[in-house]
Amino acid sequence: LINMQLLQLDDEMMIHAQSVVSTTIESPQEGRKTVRCCQGVDKKKLLLHPCSTLQQLPSAVNARAELIRLLLAYAGIEYKEVNYSFQDWPNIKEKFPYQAVPVLEVDGKQIAQSSTIVRYLARVAGIDGKTTGEKAKADMYTDTFVMDVVEKAYRFRVPFLEPDEEKRKEKGQEFLKEKLIPFFDQLEEQYKKNGGGPWFCGETFTYADLAYFRMINNIMELVMQVPTAHPEIRANYERTSKIPRIAEYQKTKKDRPF
Repeated sequence: LINMQLLQLDDEMMIHAQSVVSTTIESPQEGRKTVRCCQGVDKKKLLLHPCSTLQQLPSAVNARAELIRLLLAYAGIEYKEVNYSFQDWPNIKEKFPYQAVPVLEVDGKQIAQSSTIVRYLARVAGIDGKTTGEKAKADMYTDTFVMDVVEKAYRFRVPFLEPDEEKRKEKGQEFLKEKLIPFFDQLEEQYKKNGGGPWFCGETFTYADLAYFRMINNIMELVMQVPTAHPEIRANYERTSKIPRIAEYQKTKKDRPF
């Protein structure tokens, strides 16, 4: 397993890792297997910075670092968080591409953008899809869950984007009726056409299933208000929640907004 130490700057985090060539993961469709990762790398750093206004985010938001954590948990990568002050960020941001995080640093080379980090970790864990078609489908679903749902929901869930609480509630109900209800109806139908498998890519478990799990947890309050039953995608969520390392992560994770 990869042993990592995480250093977090309230709204950014740093992971130092030992050199590894493989990690053992529990694959839902294949059981235990060993995958190659980070061969020849002496140190790794992972910096996660969901936004520059972390102090104003409610803990229920679970921003861009959460899917990365789920992938780390699934892959069995151990890490520790160490907090630094929010005020330190202006003096540190110059070190990172585009003066923003998350950044994944492998052997001294930095990779920016949360979606890129997610795809990298999916490849490390061997859950980015087996074929080019599955890889494309996993990317498609993940981008949809993240960009079309979670990111758009921040607009009315984050106080600094909408300070008026009543307006946030109104916009939340608009989002529910105009976006979520038709979205879940469409997603249920798409899921039924995936070849009869238990996952979004049919028989193959991919990081899209983790992205869906994260999306539901992120907007659970609104999901509970969707009037129509969606048994297929609900079953997907429940299957993912029972993956041993994901279940353990959910049981032990801290409340944090980033």
